[in-house]
Amino acid sequence: MRNASPTPRLVHTALVGLGSNLKTARLRRGLTRAQVAQALVVSADTYRRVEIGQSNVAAGIYLSALHYFQMLAPAFELANPLSDAEGLILEAKRKPQRGSLRRRTTG
Repeated sequence: MRNASPTPRLVHTALVGLGSNLKTARLRRGLTRAQVAQALVVSADTYRRVEIGQSNVAAGIYLSALHYFQMLAPAFELANPLSDAEGLILEAKRKPQRGSLRRRTTG
C-alpha cells in the first residue's frame, strides 16, 4: 500500500529531529521564537513550523536557522559527490577503461 503522505517517513523523521535540535539551540541561548524569527526575517509562525519539522518550510529557512545558531558547517557535507558510493560506482561503470582494448594481431 502506498504512503498517503508526499513526505517519506524517514524524511519526516529527519525534519522533526532537526526542528527539535533547533528548538534546543534556541532554548539554550535563552531566545524566544519571535527573536529567532525576526533575525531570520520570517514570521513567528514559520519559525514555529521549523521547530516542529514541517516539510513545507523552505530548505533555505532551515539552513538560515543553522547558520544563525552557528551550526551550518555540517550542511556542506550534505550530498557530497565524493560520499555518493552508488553514484561513483555507476559513473565508473560508464567510463571506458584505459588499455581495455586489445590490439588485433594478424598472422
